[in-house]
Amino acid sequence: MLRTPASGGDFGRLRAEFALPESFGPAVLAEAETAVLDPLASAGGREDATDLPFVTIDPPGSKDLDQAMVIERLGSGFRVQYAIADLAAFVPPGG
Repeated sequence: MLRTPASGGDFGRLRAEFALPESFGPAVLAEAETAVLDPLASAGGREDATDLPFVTIDPPGSKDLDQAMVIERLGSGFRVQYAIADLAAFVPPGG
């Protein structure tokens, strides 16, 4: 059984199996820093919904909180807004 960080293991075996580096090079770190400093620069026509009180709905122990939702009562019904991380919005092709 593969152990993940959530189950107390690490990614060392996967890193070795696929010959993945243990750290990122300067170009990769610079690109990530640019995305963090201006996250909406590459968002295109996406709507900025950071003002909504989203709560994560990922399973307990999850390390990648990438699913969230807001539930709002509207009269006799509800409005549910669901959000999921969209990595492709921040990483350009070839990035």
